[in-house]
Amino acid sequence: MSDQSGSDGDGDTDSLFSSSSLSSAPGSPRDVAAQTAEEGSFRIASRRAPAVPGLLFFPDLLSASLCSDVVSSVADCGYFTDEVVGRNQAMLFARARPSECRPRRDTIDPPGDRSKRRKVEGEADEADHGGLPAWVTRLIAELERKLDGLVDDELHRLLFAPRLRPPAERTSTHAKTDAETALRSRQLILNLYRPGEGLSSHVDLMRFGDGIMLASFGAPQRGVVMEFTRVAQDQHAEQTIVHSLFLPSGSLLILSGEARYDWKHGIPARRFDLVRDDDDDDDDDSAVRLERGTRLSVTIRWMGEGGDVVGHEDADSLASGPVPG
Repeated sequence: MSDQSGSDGDGDTDSLFSSSSLSSAPGSPRDVAAQTAEEGSFRIASRRAPAVPGLLFFPDLLSASLCSDVVSSVADCGYFTDEVVGRNQAMLFARARPSECRPRRDTIDPPGDRSKRRKVEGEADEADHGGLPAWVTRLIAELERKLDGLVDDELHRLLFAPRLRPPAERTSTHAKTDAETALRSRQLILNLYRPGEGLSSHVDLMRFGDGIMLASFGAPQRGVVMEFTRVAQDQHAEQTIVHSLFLPSGSLLILSGEARYDWKHGIPARRFDLVRDDDDDDDDDSAVRLERGTRLSVTIRWMGEGGDVVGHEDADSLASGPVPG
């Protein structure tokens, strides 16, 4: 086994990952205070997606420029400032508008000053996505573009607010479905993981819809191992199925169907991971030790029907459980 720990280059990535952002208050949700573990107890992680129906993994989908834009924008927004010690999570909510209600770009672009055009474009983007910050609309738009052709049409439609059908193609059933879709709310959760922190294994709450995207951001060559555990169908089952997958910076994970509802996902709390260097080689001796850096996770998902209602009895009953990330 080789060691690729090296020096922690996260401080050079962006102010979000500077040393001042690495403080963690005792008792914070994922505080592990320099937790260590024996390497022999580690599962060797793969760089390839496990054969779980509904789980798709793209290890290098996000470009370096897009990652830099997201990280710098999150830093500028001040979600994880030192004023709130130990803050490691932020949530954003928005209601999507149907495509036919969105202004055409050529009808809102003013001639002349490019800065004015950029300002108007930014305002239109935020209107398209119910007031989400411009960096979020850029990220979602880029994901929508990149995944077109990489995933089937049904999944693409599930992930990116289904467009309203042209009037000539609508039926009474379509009209009801499209009306419900147009009123769905999108939710994003931003988690900042400092070295050593993890995430309890969980299935996302039922208040969230099917089709969840998890994007990872951090220093180049850095990442974290996520474990997927089959939800026990039989409490007397003798064997638990667990898959370990390395999520590098710039990767995108998609969970839908069985992967979303029947498999837990979580991140072991530790400061380094053991990752198979070459997945063509099943020899665990080829594993390398990768030190963790600071990681930003952005989870994008839709709210289920009634999931955005605050104070409703049914909605409140869904609110217990771990916070997904």
